[in-house]
Amino acid sequence: MRNIFNKKSICFILPSFSDIPCGGYKVVYEYSQEFYKHGYKVYILYIDFLKPFYKWEKVSFFIKFKYLVKRILRYNQKNKWYKLEKGIVELTAPVLSHFWLPKSYNFCATAVDTSYFLDKVNISHSRKFYLIQDFEFWGTSEEYAFNSYKLKLNKIAISPWLCKKLDEVNEQYSYIPNGFNFSYFKLITPIKNRNPHSVALLYHVDDRKRFTDALEALTLVRQNDPLLSVKLFGAFPPPENLPDWITFYLKPNENIHNMILNTSSIFIVSSKAEGFCLPGGEALICGCALACTDCGGINVYAHNTTTALISPVCDPNALSKNILKLINDDSLRIRIATEGNKIIRQFTWEKAYNLFSDFILKHNNE
Repeated sequence: MRNIFNKKSICFILPSFSDIPCGGYKVVYEYSQEFYKHGYKVYILYIDFLKPFYKWEKVSFFIKFKYLVKRILRYNQKNKWYKLEKGIVELTAPVLSHFWLPKSYNFCATAVDTSYFLDKVNISHSRKFYLIQDFEFWGTSEEYAFNSYKLKLNKIAISPWLCKKLDEVNEQYSYIPNGFNFSYFKLITPIKNRNPHSVALLYHVDDRKRFTDALEALTLVRQNDPLLSVKLFGAFPPPENLPDWITFYLKPNENIHNMILNTSSIFIVSSKAEGFCLPGGEALICGCALACTDCGGINVYAHNTTTALISPVCDPNALSKNILKLINDDSLRIRIATEGNKIIRQFTWEKAYNLFSDFILKHNNE
């Protein structure tokens, strides 16, 4: 009789351990903090998928063994870029096996691959959940992603865009939008006092983020506005040959992160697709006006002409025009930024936790 003695326990299952800050992991860490704060025993399990290992039929046993030992030596790693409460237990499993699961009553998959694993593993006396954070078909297929939505897991979607994906396969789910960290991000510089020519954005190497579109749009803006200055930040080294009107910040700490967003009037998001888009909301907290693409999950808080100016995806020209509108029209910029700052304040982690914990309690009592 496994785990039935402690229903106030939860294990979030993540893909391989990541040294690079990323939104999906940040969401799991924020939820972990909330559940721990409310008395749950919390585990975070990283699955170090070894699918290639089992396909190496022609590789010698010695090479396989050496590879496996090397991977196992990584299993005591802890995340270093998000400070978790000491009582939260981080674990890493080398294979997809019931043996490696901690003694938790509730288990939550957080990505497509982990959802298939959780669906197959035998934990009949526990409850299984699936936090759907994006439409994850990269490296696989849309069918593979859609089929994960049909698994016998209790599903949570974080944006209306993802709710529509679940509706396409006639699946039941609960809609629970993410929260934001209002103790980390703050509005310090009054919106009306900012330099209208200052723009900020996040740099990412993932092609879905379409940094090339953002750079093209900003280059067009610069041709019309020689006073344009851009602050670019991210966890990856900067691209080569950045123009001198772009300043890059690698892995900014809390103070620098807030400085970037509080000394910028406009924040841009150029993505092709987003499950939710934390950076856009974080910029709204800090008082930026948002110029973004119609990339799906961002529509949780980005409403065209009200809290953002929205352009079609993969259209740098349209994005540049919206940036110029905000630069050239102070009243428009201030109104968009002010309304964005108001709407984003409804998305707290306390509210998200309450909805999530109620969802868990409902299924625990079934």
